[in-house]
Amino acid sequence: MDKASNQSMKPTFSVSKSAPYYVGIWYPKKTQIQRDLSIPADDFSAEFSISVDGKEIYRGDNSSWLRPAILGKDQTTRLLGPFDIQARKKYDLSFRFTRVGPTLASTTPVLMLVIDSLTAKGPTIAASFWSVVGFAFVVVGIFFSMPMCGFLIRRRSKWEPPDI
Repeated sequence: MDKASNQSMKPTFSVSKSAPYYVGIWYPKKTQIQRDLSIPADDFSAEFSISVDGKEIYRGDNSSWLRPAILGKDQTTRLLGPFDIQARKKYDLSFRFTRVGPTLASTTPVLMLVIDSLTAKGPTIAASFWSVVGFAFVVVGIFFSMPMCGFLIRRRSKWEPPDI
């Protein structure tokens, strides 16, 4: 990666799920969030384009968006995009680093495709979470409503339990 500046990659890919995706650049570096909750400027410049059947459908770089990132304990995945990808189509990705700073040059970054799990159609982690929350809400509601209904029925009918 020492000579990553002007290094380019041109992989071909397809996906099994139609959804919004991002091009992600993963590298082992802890990124500190600023006090104003912003992510610091990138230590690199990169540009990419996505094409299908020789026709460019998306072009971007790391300055064209709000610097979204996935931050881990000792790693950062910088997201570039988003763009919509259709399932089972072959896409060509052209990616190139135009500038690489010392922090990124000392690591081995990985280029990846990242699905947007919050807006993807079909089952996702977020959708599964909300399904479980909804089910739990219904179960708790039934659990508390049955005794409440019994109490209200007894109160309206002035029914008293028999003495034992």
